[in-house]
Parts: sequence; C-alpha cells; structure tokens
Amino acid sequence: MAVRNKTPFMANEIYFITFTILGWKHIFISDKYCDLVYKWFDYMKERYNNKIYGYVIMPNHVHLLLYISDKSSKLPVLIFNGKKFLAFGVRDLLKNRQNPLRRDSAAVKIGLLNWWRSGDY
Repeated sequence: MAVRNKTPFMANEIYFITFTILGWKHIFISDKYCDLVYKWFDYMKERYNNKIYGYVIMPNHVHLLLYISDKSSKLPVLIFNGKKFLAFGVRDLLKNRQNPLRRDSAAVKIGLLNWWRSGDY
C-alpha cells in the first residue's frame, strides 16, 4: 500500500491525498464514474465524521483535502478501502455492454489488484 510508513497518522488533521489510475488510463470520464467517488465521500462523512474540504476529479486521478476525525480508521486503511470500493464499482460499471470504456481494451484489462498506481499519497 502506497501510504504505509510515510506519514505518522494523526486524527483531527487535514491531509492532501492523491491517487492515480495505473497507466494514467482515463476512467473518470462520465458522471456515473464520478458518482462512485462521491459515494465514497458520503460514506466517510456518515461513518467516520470525516470532512471533505476540497477535491478535484480528473479523468485519471483524484486529489482530495480530507479532514480525518478521531472516529476514523487510520489513513492507510481509509485509502485502501476507498481504492478498493472504487475499483469494484468501476469494474461493475464496465460489465455493461453499452459502456464506452468497454471498447477500450486497456481500461478493461486493468485488474482489481493493479488498478491504482503505487506511490500515490
């Protein structure tokens, strides 16, 4: 996991987080893919009382200013679970035959375990 051992976790702090699709593939190109990111944001707000202070969703990566409350999981666990949620959500959307990303064989070939570029934080 990319965030392991880089920064000591401290609750009640704001973190700048970036994560990128492996190979810089354009995945977040329509609302339905961006909605997955919003669902993850909502989950963090409801479950952990975390707050989103700012974000940018680009076609191949996400930037996020995230306040992590003392009720939250540690940062590496939070990021791991978010990436996992997004990878499974995109995979499920790619199963749709009408999906324009399905025609991009490179996007379809990205495996769940290799979805995210390592080293992002």
